[in-house]
Amino acid sequence: MQKFMIKHAGLVPLILLSLATTAAHANAKTITPTSSDSSIQYPIQKATKVAYAKDILNRGAETTTVEIRTTGSQWSKLYFSKIALPKGAYIEISNPERTEVSLYGWRDFMRTYPNGSQRTFSPTSISGDTTVIQIVYPQGVTPGDRDSVYLAYYEIKQGDKLKTILGQDERIHAICMKSTNNAFYQRSQAIGLASMEASGTSWSVGNQNLMMTNHHIVSDDDVEFGEVWFNSRADACGASDSAQNVVRIKAGKLITTGQGSDTDYTLFTLDQFDYKNAKIKTLFGGLRIQEKRSAVGETVYIPQHGSGSSVAKIAHTKDGEACKISVVGTKTYYNCDTQSGASGSPVLSQKSNEVVALHRAGSATANNGVSSWFLWEKIKSFMPAGSNVEVLGVGDVVTATVNLKAAPVLVKSVNGNASFETFDGDEMVHFGSAKNGYSTLAVEAKDVVSGNIVQVTYRLALKSACGLGNLAQACASTSAKNLHISYDDADNPNLETNAAITSWIPLKILSSPTATKEQALLMKIVHVHNTGPVAYLVGKKIAKANERVSLSGGASKNPEGKPLTYQWTVPAGIDATVNNSGLTFNAPVLAADTSFTFVIKVTAGTKSSKASHIVTVMKTDNAGEIKPPPLPPVSPPQAIVGGNINTVTTASYGFAYKLDGSKSLRAEKYAWEKLSGPFNLRNADQAIAEAIVGKNQTGESVYQLTVTGKDGKQHQANLKVAAVATSVTISGANAINQGAVVSLLAQANFSGAGGVAAVYSWKVRDMNGVIVLQETQQQLNLSGLAGGKYQATVEASSPHGGRQATAQHAVTVIKKLENKPPIALVAGPRSAEAGAAVMLNAAGSSATGGGTLRYDWKVSPQLPFNANGAKLTFTAPQSTQDTIYTFTVSVMEGNRTAEKTHLVLVHKVAENVCDIPQWEKKSYKGGIEVRVNGRRYISRWFTEPHHIPGSAGWIGAPWKDNGVCK
Repeated sequence: MQKFMIKHAGLVPLILLSLATTAAHANAKTITPTSSDSSIQYPIQKATKVAYAKDILNRGAETTTVEIRTTGSQWSKLYFSKIALPKGAYIEISNPERTEVSLYGWRDFMRTYPNGSQRTFSPTSISGDTTVIQIVYPQGVTPGDRDSVYLAYYEIKQGDKLKTILGQDERIHAICMKSTNNAFYQRSQAIGLASMEASGTSWSVGNQNLMMTNHHIVSDDDVEFGEVWFNSRADACGASDSAQNVVRIKAGKLITTGQGSDTDYTLFTLDQFDYKNAKIKTLFGGLRIQEKRSAVGETVYIPQHGSGSSVAKIAHTKDGEACKISVVGTKTYYNCDTQSGASGSPVLSQKSNEVVALHRAGSATANNGVSSWFLWEKIKSFMPAGSNVEVLGVGDVVTATVNLKAAPVLVKSVNGNASFETFDGDEMVHFGSAKNGYSTLAVEAKDVVSGNIVQVTYRLALKSACGLGNLAQACASTSAKNLHISYDDADNPNLETNAAITSWIPLKILSSPTATKEQALLMKIVHVHNTGPVAYLVGKKIAKANERVSLSGGASKNPEGKPLTYQWTVPAGIDATVNNSGLTFNAPVLAADTSFTFVIKVTAGTKSSKASHIVTVMKTDNAGEIKPPPLPPVSPPQAIVGGNINTVTTASYGFAYKLDGSKSLRAEKYAWEKLSGPFNLRNADQAIAEAIVGKNQTGESVYQLTVTGKDGKQHQANLKVAAVATSVTISGANAINQGAVVSLLAQANFSGAGGVAAVYSWKVRDMNGVIVLQETQQQLNLSGLAGGKYQATVEASSPHGGRQATAQHAVTVIKKLENKPPIALVAGPRSAEAGAAVMLNAAGSSATGGGTLRYDWKVSPQLPFNANGAKLTFTAPQSTQDTIYTFTVSVMEGNRTAEKTHLVLVHKVAENVCDIPQWEKKSYKGGIEVRVNGRRYISRWFTEPHHIPGSAGWIGAPWKDNGVCK
């Protein structure tokens, strides 16, 4: 079997730029290619491999930086044969401009082959001619003797020189069809450039995390080294072959693959974290595979990444007419243009927009691909039920890589009427207003230092003519607005301080309040936390003349645990005594109130942090000065909190619940404290604090608000926050009559965003586990079920926090009895010889109402018989004439009866008995012939006197029946 791929003989497969050539125009009436067409071509475009073979780790520094530069390269991809780093270290791969940045930690480095051997590690490729590698160690840690980062080699992609189009190339940029044939353009969003063992095209299948390409693009577990470039399109019709908003997603696992030729397919997944959080299916959609044969002459089109270009193009005409199918078998042949790199593209029907073939190769007469009906038969057992459906993606995705620092980062500028929303029910919480505020969004993130998936909350804000405010309230100005993103430690109390995080934030962009067409913004967040020390400075803020004042920086912290050194900056006019983290001074005598700023700098290793503190020294009272009268007594403050909060836990991320003390009376200061329970507290010094209920957290926390008035008096009030597990209950009968109008009702203990009801999904299975009824509503009607026993299962879900719960309910449907008599049937011989044993059987009768049958036998003329339920036996009597006996069975079900007659002809005894000796009750040796009751018998071997010829139990042994004696 020939395998059309080239693999590197070393540790990893060499990435190839492939594949199928194209055909020139083809005549559908005359083309008759076969699967053995020798003109089929697979031009392979190899990536250029550059040996490096060095340990790039700098053992004298916490951070190692290396640049890999190759002039003229379109992209580069690195291959590390050994990485030995402590768990706190990570590697950053980027381009110099940092518009492409990826972080990798120990869990990425330690992937293994199925047999347990360590794999070579290959990060996502970087565009352009320069790749920057940074190896970052924890603060204060330098590489040890056993640490190593060995770069074995890298691959670069030079300009593609393959030109295999014969005649005029009629492919056009996909973006050009947005206005002329939007249906074609929409489906083209589902394809991506596949950078695997070879380069080609891949496409998203159905509504699950599934991707399709050719076997000769990728065929084994090295799929994990590959990646798919989505959104690789020109920004405008007529633009150059360069893409600015590419979304690179690493491949996941191989699902199944063929062997090439007729089975030139591979089904694989994408990295689950990136697929889920970048909302790949929502943004780019998925294609449906046509499960039946297509027809010769059917018009088709092919979205593709051909000729090594990263920009998607569409072929839909040849010689100015629609492309057509010319042959359909296990392969489908067609005349659309393709070029190398189009291998793996979907061939879609221009009528149904379903995939009719998986493009694989071409020749001088026609291009061909694996027929969809044949492909479906091969892969359907690997596809989840109901997954082969079309999903139309949002498309038109704008991308941004956000490198978060301390200050907010500008991400996107939009017009004054534009607004931002989340996808799929992701909840954004808004604070403040359009003038002064922000919105928070909690997302899943990958902490490459710990190797864990964590929840991170980011702040989003719109800077407009009104100020920097939240995303919920529109600014009245129509001037442009800028979207900013930032990170605040206060929003993430459970996050490790030394985390290195990557995450995704997808948002909808609506151009106006009435817009129906949405655009998407996909932000890749790269966030490396500052692991240096944090300075704190506390002490008295107001002092009188000659008062002894103490300031302390002892609360300063170093997350790495190293000792801190302290350096003070003392303002002029202050005579201070410094003792390490403490400072004391006597407040000077002054003629006017004066403020003094003290600064402490804390240092740990090479990193430091500063904090400042202002002390205001009040002027000295003059002896003759008239003092104002004492103030009237102040009413004590009163702490007022809202009611207790009851909620249901979430599964995807936690939520913040407002602890509102803003209605407290005469409060100058607010201090919240958690008295008990599992939930964290945030913004404890604000009037409105927050209780943070993490995902899957249940329990009850008690919080206390202490308010302080002007005179220092205090008052307290408590409230509770309780979270229970998700649940759904089913109410309804367990036994119903068939056809009765009866329903089951599900009730979840949670709802969606804004109080929208939870989504309910029912499945009813019979005793064999077969699904007989499905509904997506809260109430399930059972009136259509046939008689029998069933198990009803309901799943209640809400994207509001990923809540989900299931419940089951057993139901017995009592079959409705029909007023029909049973069906009577009798089986048995129609004739018998005198003396023969005869049996009749009515067991084939059936009960129309599902009940139990009873039997009653009669015969005419009379003769002896034995009846046992459905069976009747008798011995045919001897008579001098033939006699017909009529047997009648009455079959009864309840009070309904059916009858069936059966006639048996009993032959008379032959008058001329042959002259064979009559059997006598004695022993016979073998071979002796005798007669009994008019029939001839011959002994097979020695017989005893009790071996009676023709008697029950002895027929055939030891006597053989030779028929009627004549």
